[in-house]
Amino acid sequence: MNKEIPFSIGDFTKAILMIWQEILEVDLVFLENQEKYVEESPYLTSCVSVNGPWCGGVTLTIPQILLKRAAPPLLEIEADALGKDEIYDLAGEFANMVGGHLLGLLEQPTTMSLPVVTENAPIRIPGGEKLHQLAFQWDDVTFYVNVISVES
Repeated sequence: MNKEIPFSIGDFTKAILMIWQEILEVDLVFLENQEKYVEESPYLTSCVSVNGPWCGGVTLTIPQILLKRAAPPLLEIEADALGKDEIYDLAGEFANMVGGHLLGLLEQPTTMSLPVVTENAPIRIPGGEKLHQLAFQWDDVTFYVNVISVES
């Protein structure tokens, strides 16, 4: 298994912080010493995988309350008017944005999958091993981004 990631995890972390700043004008806090995953229910997990010289992917575990907070500026829909489909779409779009930045850090040619989204359940990439778990906080809500490596 190629456990080495061919990019700086620091650069990837900065890219995630930049996404939220540019898209939502939100300053996330990176929780550097967050060792234990804390599940806030209900939550969605979204995932994209990449395939190229390095294979793997990212999963995002995001509490639904955070997605509802992000929806009005992104979708121009009030949080109370959100349906399940819009919340799932938003979780998938965040996976696309984070995965797109990952794609930009990787040697080309590399392809990225469409996002997969689950509710209150983790997503596993077959043959994958979690290399990094990054925790971020928006006000009082924490979400997680996992970097997964797959044997290539």
